[in-house]
Amino acid sequence: MCENVMLNPNFKLSKLQIGQEKNTVIIVDDFLMTPTSLQQLALEENSFIDEEENYYPGIRKDVPRDYLDLVSDFCRDQIFTALGLKAAAVCESIQSKFSIVTKRAGELSPIQSIPHFDTSDKNQLAAVHYLCSPPFNGTSFYRHKSSGFESITPERSKGYFKHLNREATTFGLPKSGYVNGDTALYKQIASVECAFNRIVFYKSNLLHAGNIDASLDLRSDPRQGRLTANSFIKIQS
Repeated sequence: MCENVMLNPNFKLSKLQIGQEKNTVIIVDDFLMTPTSLQQLALEENSFIDEEENYYPGIRKDVPRDYLDLVSDFCRDQIFTALGLKAAAVCESIQSKFSIVTKRAGELSPIQSIPHFDTSDKNQLAAVHYLCSPPFNGTSFYRHKSSGFESITPERSKGYFKHLNREATTFGLPKSGYVNGDTALYKQIASVECAFNRIVFYKSNLLHAGNIDASLDLRSDPRQGRLTANSFIKIQS
């Protein structure tokens, strides 16, 4: 339980329109009243694990459900209309995980070395809550150069992966490493910096990547590492 984790009524919300598709990214600063209470939960019961079934480049553990419900309620009350979506009386809280990036650049697989999307479902939102500070970095958004796609819908998915397969044959697999800025295949279209107690909301189908400085000491200790709370919310239509 996270009884002391409460929304700050004086949060500051701003919007970015990014790229050629004019997708909206929402930035909320000073999100929680006492963010250190959420940090403390990450320190309790050192049960972070490497979840082999997903591609997150580090370790994770569940955030208590009431935090996810708080984020879900905030989406319903503040974020849906800001993203140009219909206000939903009901939204499904999918999951929320404490996450710490720990893998060295050379340990990444090819799929971890390019921007990614979480789902092609345009009705799912992602939220990244920074519980760390600079010199750790934030999150960037990308355009796939050959297709022009900045978001992947069900209609685009098959074509997008055809492009990736063709590029793997033509250019070879991407070099193992974190994406930080433009590459031969992707154009960075926007970047949101890391700031303590900042949370960023965006549609889960946007191409994006964490800005990971591989020269930093990527520690597994929540007090010293790149700690975030990553959540997914689905809109019920």
